[in-house]
Amino acid sequence: MAGKKRLSAGQPPKLDASFWARYTADPNPSPRDRLLYVTMSEISRRGILDVNAGAICELLDVKPPMVNYYFESFDALLAEAAAQCYENWLEWTQRAIEKKASTPSQRLRNFFDSEVERAIFYGPVIVFSAYPTLSEQVRNVLINKFKKRMEAIFEYHICVLASIFHDMKLGQVTPIEFDVDSRPFKSYQLTRTKEMLAAGSAMWSISGLNLWATDSHVGTGSLLKTGGKIARNAAIEMHINRVISSFEGDFAK
Repeated sequence: MAGKKRLSAGQPPKLDASFWARYTADPNPSPRDRLLYVTMSEISRRGILDVNAGAICELLDVKPPMVNYYFESFDALLAEAAAQCYENWLEWTQRAIEKKASTPSQRLRNFFDSEVERAIFYGPVIVFSAYPTLSEQVRNVLINKFKKRMEAIFEYHICVLASIFHDMKLGQVTPIEFDVDSRPFKSYQLTRTKEMLAAGSAMWSISGLNLWATDSHVGTGSLLKTGGKIARNAAIEMHINRVISSFEGDFAK
């Protein structure tokens, strides 16, 4: 990824308070965090192969050596951008399950809706965080530095879904009181085996949904051209309805 790539034809973001608010509650992020958040934004705007340290530093009006100063290398910065997407995922999910839900199905819908909203909000960097295989070096850094934390966040989501499916069996909504560090992943594998398997199935469904919601799937562009956002939203709604209906058939009383 060395060398300066051509600038994107798209308009670069205005780095104001509203931009930082997309990534953090801090209205004045540190220089290190600014590099991280702009990198996430540029991955979505330009694509991973056209992102480079020089262009990111130019947007921030800082010198390129700052990347190595804060992150050791540009590959490490990209890896942390992917890992940060997982942290944002965790925050979005926690807000989703805290929303009022009168039934387990409504809580599941809140979960799915949050996934779609997050993918639309952040764009293709979501896809990169899930599939960082375009760069062997980035993937190596990601595994060496962030694998345990990312696995913990993923396992937390599996446990959340398993809890929702267990509630479907009970016919009631119960509090989800565990967090990432206290996730009952191993115990659920023994005591809620069917629910955990269903949670894996739900995650596969979410993965495809996220990819499509970012508008980065080239093959389905004709659908958007035909019906625009209305068609996209209708297709997403239909998919979510079918997924929820399927799990209701498996678990609901």
